[in-house]
Amino acid sequence: MSKQGRRSTVQATLAASGLVVAGVGFAVTGPAAQAAGEQCQGQDATIVATADAQTLTGTDGADVIHTGGFTGVKVKGGGGADIICAIAGTRADLDGGEGDDVLVDVATGAGTGRGTKIFAGPGKDQFTGVASTVLTFEKATAGVTVDLAAGTVTDGGDTETVTGINRVRGSAFADTFTGTAAADVYVSSIGPSYATDGDTIRTGGGNDTVTAYGGTVDAGSGSDRVLAYAAVVEGGSGRDTIDQRYGGTANGGSGADVLTAASSLKEGGPVTALPSVLNGGAGNDVLSPVFASGAGKAFVRGTVDGGEGNDILSLVGRRQGIVDLQSGESGRVRVAGGRSNLASIEYVRGSGVRDIIRGDDGPNRISGNGGDDAINGRDGNDILDGGPGRDVVKGGLGNDVCRNAERRVSC
Repeated sequence: MSKQGRRSTVQATLAASGLVVAGVGFAVTGPAAQAAGEQCQGQDATIVATADAQTLTGTDGADVIHTGGFTGVKVKGGGGADIICAIAGTRADLDGGEGDDVLVDVATGAGTGRGTKIFAGPGKDQFTGVASTVLTFEKATAGVTVDLAAGTVTDGGDTETVTGINRVRGSAFADTFTGTAAADVYVSSIGPSYATDGDTIRTGGGNDTVTAYGGTVDAGSGSDRVLAYAAVVEGGSGRDTIDQRYGGTANGGSGADVLTAASSLKEGGPVTALPSVLNGGAGNDVLSPVFASGAGKAFVRGTVDGGEGNDILSLVGRRQGIVDLQSGESGRVRVAGGRSNLASIEYVRGSGVRDIIRGDDGPNRISGNGGDDAINGRDGNDILDGGPGRDVVKGGLGNDVCRNAERRVSC
């Protein structure tokens, strides 16, 4: 089929004598069932795709539209109460338009590509999908409330139903998401807005994946992966991985979590320091403040608190870190001029360059990793490992173990 045929646009109008399908290079007339050859929700289709990458446009009335199993088909239902079907995994886009529409992503095993994207629109719609289906509210004009556990959506005053869908993309406004016990995927808005959306996400159980632009995330009981832009994240009881960007707070909860403050430098405008807070909570956590810098200045200002358990401070990047676990009432880490206050950190893992790391009076485990490191365990029974490079390791008081050090003192 030619490129022109693959990109054709199908527009259908119903006449009193039957169905008329007008496209590029073909025309079909006759009764709906004869012309379509497909059914959607038990009804004969009135508009059916005939090639990949077509755009099917409905009428102002009630249409029954089917993508025919072709790939990359886009459907615009128009007015009326439409019924629209796609085959899962064929990268279809379904937009019912105005009216009380039924949009269905059919699982047949035929499609293997990206999941169908269903656009929510005006009206009391019904959305049915499979694991790969994405329900998106990016065209909404106000915030939405999505409760996947209850199978309901409140969108512009309309209450809609959701069945079999676990992937949701929110609007550009303040949304509320509640998840299921399965593995859900949430994207809270259509782009970074750095705490202006005010979304609320509750994932429920399951190992969920969340991208949150501002607002709050309650990650629930599963082992979740959260990418949070200037958001507040509550990790819950699972083994969570939380990547915090552009400030915000990450609370790991009771599991063994991995928390990262990946950047604190605000995009655009004047250079601004945005504070990041990492709280490990219970469990043996790994906490990594990553320091942004520019023009000789660093812009990280944060707090790292390991909480209960044996927690690791992990330095990331190629800049020297200076760590003191016993600096005043709490410890401190400095990299390139930026700093974070430390609390309840037992272990330290250095960067790939020269670091200066000092322990506290308790039992510490310190690893310099790469670079010519200087490590001082202070009091307590410490395990100190210089790693690659020409390292100086000082045990201090206590029964210490020193490894991979070219110079050892009090070990």
